[in-house]
Amino acid sequence: MPGPLLNFTIFTKSTTHALRALSLATFLPAFIILLIAGIGLRAANPAIGIIPLFFSSAFSALLLANEKKCGCQVSGLTGTPVHLVFDLALGLSLLMFTILGWLSMGSGWADRGFVVLGTYGTNFMVFNL
Repeated sequence: MPGPLLNFTIFTKSTTHALRALSLATFLPAFIILLIAGIGLRAANPAIGIIPLFFSSAFSALLLANEKKCGCQVSGLTGTPVHLVFDLALGLSLLMFTILGWLSMGSGWADRGFVVLGTYGTNFMVFNL
């Protein structure tokens, strides 16, 4: 009998490992949804939230690659002051772009369908906080 089609062992290693992996997994749907919402709303917000999402995903990919290379479990993903500074900076930028996206979608003559789509896209930014 063949093995499972999807391998979810990456999500069962540790909590920090799973959160870093989920940050990577949610980037592509967030990118598509935020880009479509930005084009439909004819506004930079919420589509500009793709920038901090990219850096958050890139930082997670770097930490996951480092963890695999060094063989360390949780200590490679958190615990140093550098990780704290980067995570705080990324979290604050994600929060700022999320709030700015919500404020800009609520003003003007925006189409309701794209407002809903933009709100769904900002949920990915909240998730990555």
